[in-house]
Amino acid sequence: MNILIIGNFQFPFGTADSSRMRHFALGLTEAGANVRVVCQVPIYDRPEDICPDGSRRYMGIQYESVMNTNYQYKEKLTLYGTFLYYTHFVFGAMKSATRAKEIFESGKIDAIIQLNRSYISLRPFVKLCKQMHVTFIQEITEWPASHLFKLGVLGPFHLDCKLAMYRCITKADGVVAISRFLTDFYAQRGVPTIRIPAIIEIPEEMPEFSGTECENKEFNITYLGGLFAREGPLEMTGAIRKLLLKGLPVRLTIVGSSGVEGTALKFRKVCQADELLRDKVDFLGRVSDEEVVRRLQSADALVFPRINDISSRAAFPTRLPEYLVSGRPVITAGVGDIPEYLRDGIDAMVVSPCNAETIAQRIEDLMKMPDRGKSIGANGFERAREFFNYKTRTKQIFEFIQEVHKNKPKG
Repeated sequence: MNILIIGNFQFPFGTADSSRMRHFALGLTEAGANVRVVCQVPIYDRPEDICPDGSRRYMGIQYESVMNTNYQYKEKLTLYGTFLYYTHFVFGAMKSATRAKEIFESGKIDAIIQLNRSYISLRPFVKLCKQMHVTFIQEITEWPASHLFKLGVLGPFHLDCKLAMYRCITKADGVVAISRFLTDFYAQRGVPTIRIPAIIEIPEEMPEFSGTECENKEFNITYLGGLFAREGPLEMTGAIRKLLLKGLPVRLTIVGSSGVEGTALKFRKVCQADELLRDKVDFLGRVSDEEVVRRLQSADALVFPRINDISSRAAFPTRLPEYLVSGRPVITAGVGDIPEYLRDGIDAMVVSPCNAETIAQRIEDLMKMPDRGKSIGANGFERAREFFNYKTRTKQIFEFIQEVHKNKPKG
């Protein structure tokens, strides 16, 4: 079966969407599909992936971008930067539809997997797949909650996403969704659906703890992410402060954000203005993949709060499996689908409600455990192996696509 994966993501690396599509492509290829990838945004130049004929291949998977490779968007902190970003987004949408048509006409494509949340981008694909009799599978990982957009419900980008959700994705032949919320939403509208949570490659064995084991040392809590509002950065701040007020030796390490804009900047200002927090919260910014792994494996505990709103209930934290495979105890929120996969106090510390008080209490509970949460970390690793293994999940996706393709009306 020939499958084209296309959409608003970089490949093979870049963002959470990049990781998800990379694992889709690898798993589907291993399951027997012939996979090709087209990105509608610029991608990083990887000389090691360039073939003699000029094409790009990652692990045998051919991929390309319809935009200039290595083009770097200007910071979206200015009006011009914002205009430039969205102008390229629209151009990328139009060029990706044109490129898809060329691929359809030059060779046999049985199905496409589209990752996009824009009506502007999706509408041409709905028409194209119908015209070319190609099975259209939509991948969806988020709900366009109005508070995520600058102008709320009045914003043009919120309207664009809502139109996509109701007018385009409902016309897909099938939907691969990351959460029960999203699968239920489209199943109720008559669209065949399958739920696939966050997926990653699972190591054969749980990694060894690479930190320092000493009863009196600081208890190092690590967070990996962008400090977005729905991830509860201020709740983390409050938890650390409560523990410090009790005289407990704790430190919070932020990996992935330098705290220079948006909610992250607010979070950093709070830390810098507080005498207790100033020297107990470290901002490492973006680091290499190898350093991310090292930081996760050397932490005493990993924290990933989630605010209980519609955007969190409809999504699934793509970094959660990364936390779990580190073998370290994880503190997260009982929001959305998380309690279906993780048992509180057994596989992770699943807090509900997710606030400074509950997070602080669970960190203190870990500090008091004889093994400081090692057994919880080990159980979490096994749950990741059971639920988030990309090999198992992509086999389910392939079977789903084959079934949808077989049942699609011909002609």
